[in-house]
Amino acid sequence: MATFSNPHFQNRHSHLINIPLLKNNKNFLCLTFLLINAQSLSKKHMLISDLLQENNPDFFAITESWLKNTDQVILNHLNHNDYDTFSIPRNYKRGGGLLLIIRKHFSMKIIPHNLPKQFEVTLFDSQHLQICLVYCPPKLLDNNISPLIEFLISNINTKKPVIILGDFNLHTDANPRSSSCETLLDMLSSLNFILQVNNPTHKAGHTLDLIFTNNFMNSSISHNPVPWSDHHLLLCKSQTNFNNPTNNNSSKKSFKFRPPYQINLLLQELGLQLANLDLSNINNAIQSWSSITETTANNINPEKIKHLKNKKEIQNPWFNTTLKNMKSALRKTEKEWQKNKLPATLQKYRSQLAAYKKSIQNTKRNYFGNKIINSSNKPKSLFNFVNNLISDIHISNASITKKKPKPRFSHLL
Repeated sequence: MATFSNPHFQNRHSHLINIPLLKNNKNFLCLTFLLINAQSLSKKHMLISDLLQENNPDFFAITESWLKNTDQVILNHLNHNDYDTFSIPRNYKRGGGLLLIIRKHFSMKIIPHNLPKQFEVTLFDSQHLQICLVYCPPKLLDNNISPLIEFLISNINTKKPVIILGDFNLHTDANPRSSSCETLLDMLSSLNFILQVNNPTHKAGHTLDLIFTNNFMNSSISHNPVPWSDHHLLLCKSQTNFNNPTNNNSSKKSFKFRPPYQINLLLQELGLQLANLDLSNINNAIQSWSSITETTANNINPEKIKHLKNKKEIQNPWFNTTLKNMKSALRKTEKEWQKNKLPATLQKYRSQLAAYKKSIQNTKRNYFGNKIINSSNKPKSLFNFVNNLISDIHISNASITKKKPKPRFSHLL
């Protein structure tokens, strides 16, 4: 190796600048989350469930859920093992509604507020993160934005990561912007919040769905149109230097294995390596043999690691191979529509979606019917099965605390 002997290149460390290195801390809070205006979940909950399993986000924020307190079956369908589901329905008239599906280890709770009922705003708080989910009907903020401004200033904790997101129905893409829009952006900017969405989020070309993060977070946004809503699906990845809450359930099981291979290749390579076998004594021979066989196996057929994932069949045992193939075809058509935006492709997607929904309905009907028939002589098993289908999960209009589900049929026993 060549060396520099010229004194001109030596002892020059005083001219170098010390650059502090950022260590890769595994405790950094790395978030992946989704946002969409669903425009009613009554017939789309299976699509939301599929998005949860495909993207595996830390939380999924949904506006315009259109759900009611009585929509327990839909909510239970969205209630995956690793997530808490918070539904905040609109009570004073049809439509609206907020839904947050978030990992359990965040231990979220809701901060009560006294905003007028027209402002559908919910603030979720935990030790490491705040999430403010917003839905405001069209022209509401243009007419009166003061209640929302006062709420954010009074309740936002600027000493930890905060995410403000939802459908504000403010045209941030307009030129010029409305006075209410400028007021909101200026106020959040003064609190060191950054607007992460700069592209259209609605099929009409407007930017209505907004995501704000404070200066504790570095974020990147990608969004895709979906055939089942006028709004785009937003996917955000954020990183902050705050410690990540402990997730005891997030550890994935894995195992090592070697794929099948031809034994003659292994024997041929092993024969070449036997010349290096140390036979000086029994211990050296055993150690040398183990080293040679392991090295040969790794050269011919290295080990691979397989991570075990939660299977969909565990959560939805009725989800069979036919539904899986229909889902794959539906996703393929959806991606095709996202590329060409042709009416024929959209019609094809809608036909496949209708068939997919009908197949799910028939499959679930047969599965649950057989389950009830098989448990007809087992009252305890039948009670537990039906109770799990309709048991309450997180539903509140103001303050939510996790409660143990109450049996619905206890008075019948």
